[in-house]
Amino acid sequence: MKAAVYYGNTDLRWEDVPDPETRPGHVKVRVAHNGICGTDIHEFFEGPMLTPVWPHLLTGVTLPVVLGHEFSGTVVEVGDGVTRVTEGDRVAIEPVINCGNCHPCRRGDYNLCDISAFLGLSSQDGGGLGEYVVVDAGRVHVLPENVSLESGAVIEPLSVATHAVRRANSRPDDRIVVHGAGPVGLGIIQTLALRGAERIIVSETSALRRSVLESMKIQGVEAILDPTASDICQEISARVDDIGADLTFVVAGRSTAKKPDGSPLIPLNTAMESTRRGGRVVSVATHPEMSIHPDVLTFKELTVIGSAAYTKTDFELVLDAMKKQQYTVEPWVEHRQPTDIATAMADMRDGKACKVLIDL
Repeated sequence: MKAAVYYGNTDLRWEDVPDPETRPGHVKVRVAHNGICGTDIHEFFEGPMLTPVWPHLLTGVTLPVVLGHEFSGTVVEVGDGVTRVTEGDRVAIEPVINCGNCHPCRRGDYNLCDISAFLGLSSQDGGGLGEYVVVDAGRVHVLPENVSLESGAVIEPLSVATHAVRRANSRPDDRIVVHGAGPVGLGIIQTLALRGAERIIVSETSALRRSVLESMKIQGVEAILDPTASDICQEISARVDDIGADLTFVVAGRSTAKKPDGSPLIPLNTAMESTRRGGRVVSVATHPEMSIHPDVLTFKELTVIGSAAYTKTDFELVLDAMKKQQYTVEPWVEHRQPTDIATAMADMRDGKACKVLIDL
């Protein structure tokens, strides 16, 4: 089969690799679409980061690996012992691989597994940027008849968004700010709207993403701001009665963007500064440049909540909402061919594309 094999920094090759073999308890999926994720982009341009250069503790895998962990497809082969999935099922894949033995796994928080691996990063069974992949049957979610394979390929990032909103315990009357309107940010905004949020402010540096969000006309979104054009903290303060946001989501991580005064724009710092005393900040992205002063945390009594990936519950919630046609996907998704993966990554990194699906 053909697959996008990652060898190391900026070295990604579309080449022939052996088909993965179906094992007991697993199914073989022919991939339809694979979404390019921010993790893939960081891995390609800045890695290796999450792809293992030493044998992974759980899977034993090392570079090179087939990338891709946001994907949908059709089951073409079922391993021994599998009863809940059949050949021909259209499916979305939950790519987490966990040990099942550590403390987080035993309490059901397998997204926090001490030695977790991921399909498309550290798996022996390939990834979604290959024509076929073998998946544990317990991580396969059958798509409802009215949910397309295109929509199935974005269930993973929407599950990241759903998990973050559940962690936040949002209320309809919260004054909410979302920093970042990429795929996960758009998912958070839509999920908040589904839960009745009435006042959402969005901060996004990319003109394209601001335009996409504007076109979606999501109920509850009252302002879409460019943090490079004005003092974003002052803008937020003016819109929430000079008090600050009740709840802030940080979905923008590494950035070369600058504030109007020329200083670096660091989303997590901005989020803490513009959240009210006693407010909550949910961190979904990674923030290596964070430089917030401890006094901001202490004297504002902020609650900072981390949110990592998802669990089966989040996938099921997204599937149910998609079945009810409650998510809008088409405006923020575009399709490209496997030979265009590197360009697609650059375009997403540079804010020239919102979400790219590679058609396998």
